[in-house]
Amino acid sequence: WGPQTEAAIEAGLRFLARYQREDGSWSLSDYGDRPSFASDTAATALALLSFQGAGYSHLQYQYQDQCNRALQFLLEHQLGN
Repeated sequence: WGPQTEAAIEAGLRFLARYQREDGSWSLSDYGDRPSFASDTAATALALLSFQGAGYSHLQYQYQDQCNRALQFLLEHQLGN
């Protein structure tokens, strides 16, 4: 990994942070064409994984608020067994 890779990752995270919905979710359908699969929980989980993969969490660091809101959205939208 070099400086260009790190810069690209941070640019992607800034994009995700900017387009997070007020309820903490992301949607696959917010970006133009209609996706063949629509799931806000899937989109939110994938976005959250992007932050976590870069070392951010709901407990600390720059994207703490985004991670926390995403986790809350996922917890609120779980299917019961």
